[in-house]
Amino acid sequence: MYANTSWNGGSYGGTVGDITTRTYKNWSHAGSWSSADTGEAIVERPTYSGRLRDLSNFGTMTFSTAVENSTYMNGFSPAGGRTALRMYDTGGTLMAEPSDPGALGTFTDGQYSCS
Repeated sequence: MYANTSWNGGSYGGTVGDITTRTYKNWSHAGSWSSADTGEAIVERPTYSGRLRDLSNFGTMTFSTAVENSTYMNGFSPAGGRTALRMYDTGGTLMAEPSDPGALGTFTDGQYSCS
């Protein structure tokens, strides 16, 4: 997976793609503000026809490098606001949980439940 997000002085833009198939999608969204100091690494649960679908059975996914503004994610201190978000289903069951970033921003996202 490849993902890039940027602030272009009036809109957010970025690219998301599959590096194995070399398929990419560019996107943009007009915005009125930017703190210019955020970065994201995201695993999402898909929706189809307005319904949440089962999470892919990915087990543990490893992200080999996570960089924001030329700084590896492990270079941001938790005191500076680094926050790991866990994914829960509507019943409160943990679905997926990221690890803290290691060297070069490497981290994992562990999957515990698919639905």
